[in-house]
Amino acid sequence: MKDNRSSGDQEKPVAGFEGLWVWQKAHQLMQEIHRFCRTLPRDERFRLRDQIERSSSSVCDNIAEGYTAYYYNEKIKGVRK
Repeated sequence: MKDNRSSGDQEKPVAGFEGLWVWQKAHQLMQEIHRFCRTLPRDERFRLRDQIERSSSSVCDNIAEGYTAYYYNEKIKGVRK
């Protein structure tokens, strides 16, 4: 997956959390984990597999939530000025 980090001194604004390189890496890892979990035995489906898949998904969710909260607060500050 392409790394969207800026090589210059100034970083370009990111359009949505999907553009964040850290979210892209977390999403790629989540997909790899889900592929791996499909190879686990059936008897692990509701024990280990379910927990691993949910935890890998929560990383992407938390990054998106943090991005959204940060930019929401920035917009509120702009309205209040």
